[in-house]
Amino acid sequence: MVYVSIFISLIVIGFLTPYILSKIRDKHYPNINFYGNITILGTIWYLIKTIIIMLILFIALIPFYFIPVVNIFAINLPFYYLFHKMLNFDVGTTILNTHDVKEFQTKNTKNLRLRTLKLYLLSMIPFMSLILPVYYIVYIGHGYFSTIDNQTV
Repeated sequence: MVYVSIFISLIVIGFLTPYILSKIRDKHYPNINFYGNITILGTIWYLIKTIIIMLILFIALIPFYFIPVVNIFAINLPFYYLFHKMLNFDVGTTILNTHDVKEFQTKNTKNLRLRTLKLYLLSMIPFMSLILPVYYIVYIGHGYFSTIDNQTV
């Protein structure tokens, strides 16, 4: 049920992301413009690719599901992959264009992974993933905005 609620919350916040990020930008980062230009087909294609890779991870990690303690990490790795990719895609493509998103994520991989890992671990607490989806966008959005703001200075 926890994984289903995480997936549903990612879908719901996908519709709220532009609104939330515009409020953050207006209040804290007025000098940054939005350059997002992703289409619905581009989003669907990215979602399909990410889900296929997630399923491949599920299949590849099957031997580890039977090893105690390791199975906890093995079962969560594909879900974290989906969570990380979709959350960063959602925020990144709202703020930047697709080329700049790839470049930004390449430069800031460690920072983005740490941020999404914290959020993923927080979402593993029952019912938290139903309450905190807006916080996810705010936290990741501030990370993107502050890094972009620091790079432009």
